[in-house]
Amino acid sequence: MDIGDVVGAAFLPTDGQANPADIAQALAKGARAAGVRIIEDCRVTAIRVEGGRVVGVGTATGDIAADVVVNCAGQWAREVGQLAGVSVPLQSVQHQYLVTEPIEGVPRNMPTLRDPDRLIYGKEEVGGLVVGGYEPNPIAWALDGIPDGFHFTLLDSNWDHFEPMMERLLGRIPALQTAGIKQLINGPESFTPDGNFILGEAPELRSFYVGAGFNAFGIASAGGAGRALAEWIAAGEPPMDLWPVDIRRFGSIHRDRPWVLTRTLEAYGKHYNHGLAA
Repeated sequence: MDIGDVVGAAFLPTDGQANPADIAQALAKGARAAGVRIIEDCRVTAIRVEGGRVVGVGTATGDIAADVVVNCAGQWAREVGQLAGVSVPLQSVQHQYLVTEPIEGVPRNMPTLRDPDRLIYGKEEVGGLVVGGYEPNPIAWALDGIPDGFHFTLLDSNWDHFEPMMERLLGRIPALQTAGIKQLINGPESFTPDGNFILGEAPELRSFYVGAGFNAFGIASAGGAGRALAEWIAAGEPPMDLWPVDIRRFGSIHRDRPWVLTRTLEAYGKHYNHGLAA
């Protein structure tokens, strides 16, 4: 790391990283061991409602009765919410990061790097680096809805759009100038108008809860958010002051898609920063 212009920094020795896919599989294994049934490849087609409360879910293979329904559909959460008449204001945004070949001298326990002034981040990955950032001019995705049949497919790489971010990365991590490039990955992530995730019981429909819009830090927040939401459902009220992420903080303006789009793209560009000059 080039520290020629660094005035101050913080080192967190307990910081770390984890593989979201491995964590999801571990949680699923634990859930099954506790008696939970997980049904995969099952399309949700309807949310069943009676008397202002949710009573079940319609699927491509039949109905499932339920006293509580939790919408944790990620970037699909807005469309799932629409099935229930619930507004879930989020927008999918293209997010790119670069994966390098192994770089000599990069240890497996290298601290994760975050540089808010440059809007960039980097971490170790199989002896190399994963580097990316949050562009001030992000590109929205799926403005007309997520394409039918899109299941975690990657988007085409956009090198021209990543170039300004790469310049910022090179200024902080000189080794990238000679590192081999394995892949530029472009995948959509859901972001919200205020940069906070969406949690809690929907004001439009009783017993319909939402846990979505995690702004690319879902794996970091998942443990706490999941526990808070579970306790919220069990007790019928939030276990602590969760207003900054409470779905009830949104109003009628957040049903306006162009407004949500504009505010969300603005929040994405300031994910790490509040006012970096272009």
